[in-house]
Amino acid sequence: MKLSFIAMLLILPAIVFGQGNAKNIFYLMPASYTHEETIKDSKGVGFGYERFLGKNSRWSAELPVSIGLPGLYGNYNNDITLKILSSYSFAPEIKLYLSRKKSKIKYAIGASFFYDAGKEQTANYGFGFWEPPFLGYTNRNYQVFGYLFSNSLSFYPGKRLLFSINADAGWYAKQVVNGATVPNPQSDNSFLGPCGIYRFSLKVGYRF
Repeated sequence: MKLSFIAMLLILPAIVFGQGNAKNIFYLMPASYTHEETIKDSKGVGFGYERFLGKNSRWSAELPVSIGLPGLYGNYNNDITLKILSSYSFAPEIKLYLSRKKSKIKYAIGASFFYDAGKEQTANYGFGFWEPPFLGYTNRNYQVFGYLFSNSLSFYPGKRLLFSINADAGWYAKQVVNGATVPNPQSDNSFLGPCGIYRFSLKVGYRF
């Protein structure tokens, strides 16, 4: 239901504003990867909509939606293995294109608000020298709020079709598990620190 509502938000602007002026892009993401430091990894697919702003189309507003595929994603707490049961995220973004309007290769930078939500399962183990005892499974709902800075490189092999490579980095500001805010970790050896977020995606789009 939530994803259907988001899809409608993406389609309606195209219906309202799409008048043949090629200021709209609808795209699919055949590959999407998100790493949230000390929380989880998420691999999946997605879709999105982008609307160019102004006469020169240097600025744009974009809404990408990623859907994580269920699966095993890592062990962050030594005795707890995380398994994502469901996951979706979106990051409304403002972008600035630095290349020429008619260029076949376009580079853009941007900034966005990041939201990730879903359900995960933990396999809990006790302490043991050889084989720690299995204590059972626990399901929990999670939400992550943060912000990202983005880089994108788009290729236009034709007038309408485009391929895009995107790399985003930022930080999460808040993590909520089962309705309760979880304190952010204070130390980590990663490049962006304990609250870092990295996102990579491939996009195939159509401009109209």
